[in-house]
Amino acid sequence: MKKSSIILGSAYFIFLHIILFFPFDINRKIPKNNLTIVSDLHKKYDDNFQRKMIAFQSRKSENASRSSIYLFGDSIIQGFNENLLSINALNFGIGNETISQLTQRLDNYSNIDNIKGILLLTGHNDLEDSTPESTLNRYKTLIDKLPRDKVIVHAVLNVYEANKKLSKLNTKINYFNLLLRNFCIEQNIKYLNVNSELNEGGQLKQNYQIGDGVHLNAQGNKILARELNKNAF
Repeated sequence: MKKSSIILGSAYFIFLHIILFFPFDINRKIPKNNLTIVSDLHKKYDDNFQRKMIAFQSRKSENASRSSIYLFGDSIIQGFNENLLSINALNFGIGNETISQLTQRLDNYSNIDNIKGILLLTGHNDLEDSTPESTLNRYKTLIDKLPRDKVIVHAVLNVYEANKKLSKLNTKINYFNLLLRNFCIEQNIKYLNVNSELNEGGQLKQNYQIGDGVHLNAQGNKILARELNKNAF
């Protein structure tokens, strides 16, 4: 015990000298090549995370029944408790996902033509970096890979405008939802938008989000589940 204390004390003494004589400049810019390495590592982590999630979800889909509803989307769906729904729902949401990534993984799910229905709530991550028009084009590609008679499209949820960036995002979300609604009407696809139950003053109610302005908290998810039970299934 005494020996370990001496070692720890020595290590702390050396650490203090390093800080004093070789101070780290927190304002120093990180070299671009280092940023590239970090970015690549983050992408590899995301890709690995997605592959594992798809593998787990694929096994769940093998046990789906004809009464099952598949829930597809990004972190809004992944963080949603499917047990709040009055039907047999399987949550296949994956955080940080775009519409194109969702489209690419659909072939991994069994029984997709034999289940009761498919709920889509996706597009938020696309709208952060893309126009509503290009996001809609990706959505059309997604719909083309699914049995249309089983699909229920839900509007992208508005955000709480905690900053200017989120305020601008709401403008894009509203326009995209209008485009998406018109597309669904033209294609005879069921469309839902329960934003009015979650919003106040044209944005997500502050007490319905977890603090980041985007993701629903427990209360917000209960409202979403209530409206889905009333209108979707």
